Amino acid sequence: FAPEAPADSSEILTAQTYMLTIAVSVFLLAATAADRRAALAHAESAAALMSASFRQSPTPAALVWMEGDQPSAIKEANPAFERLIGAAPGELGGVPLMFVMVAADVDETLVLASGVDVRVLLADSSVRWLRPALSDRLVDIDVDDEGGAAGPHLGEFAVLVLEDVTAERTSEDLLRQQARRDSLTGLPNRTALIERIDEALASLSDPGRVGLLLLDIDGLQVINDSLGHSVGDEVVIEVGRRLTDRAVPGSIVVRLGGDEFAILHPERPVAIGPHEVSAWLRRSIEPDFRVGDHELAVTMTGGI
Repeated sequence: FAPEAPADSSEILTAQTYMLTIAVSVFLLAATAADRRAALAHAESAAALMSASFRQSPTPAALVWMEGDQPSAIKEANPAFERLIGAAPGELGGVPLMFVMVAADVDETLVLASGVDVRVLLADSSVRWLRPALSDRLVDIDVDDEGGAAGPHLGEFAVLVLEDVTAERTSEDLLRQQARRDSLTGLPNRTALIERIDEALASLSDPGRVGLLLLDIDGLQVINDSLGHSVGDEVVIEVGRRLTDRAVPGSIVVRLGGDEFAILHPERPVAIGPHEVSAWLRRSIEPDFRVGDHELAVTMTGGI
């Protein structure tokens, strides 16, 4: 038969937390003092096991005091948690969580919910994506050797486990950016253009217009066939750069593919017409292009 896959560290800590809770419950329900002493010894053994697992776990974890549904301060943190935060050993006990991590976006309040990724600024000034998990509440009470209450109810706490998912989120963000960028020029691509058109139309003032200029590089195929695709690629890159540098502020220059470009202006001035576009195009791609030993007079055709 196939053995079960080992549980991860957070699952082990959670299971041991429940073991400790059950042990304490048995202790509290024990009828005689002897039974309570035996149950207390069992609870202490379970607590020692949990404490050892907690300290040795490679998963960042901390016992945190709870206020409402949010952690308020750190009761104890394991070495993996201290390393993640950038704290010295034993430095975090009693420290409010807000002194250790805050929302990376200054206009947001950090809210920790199990399974919901948060972007945080840590005490060492690094920015990380963290995936928190909070255990069920535990009640901290003080008891004497005979099993009687030796102090007041000390509060509620939970186990906070943090998974650093910065690499995962960074990779996802990069893939999203690449899906909307032209690989040759680095300009937004057709997918990004469609999204921006939808956004521009949705935010139109009344009355308002969206300007879209479609452009072709004249004779790019001839350049590719006669001088090679490397020269043609340099021409495409330079066209994208010049259009971006000389476009009206607020415009978005897009490469659609091949020799095709587009320029989106969210609110096109009414006065712009074909003649103005033609004059702007001539100015935008002057002077001639120099690629290696080749000097090329590049022209473009465009339409609104």
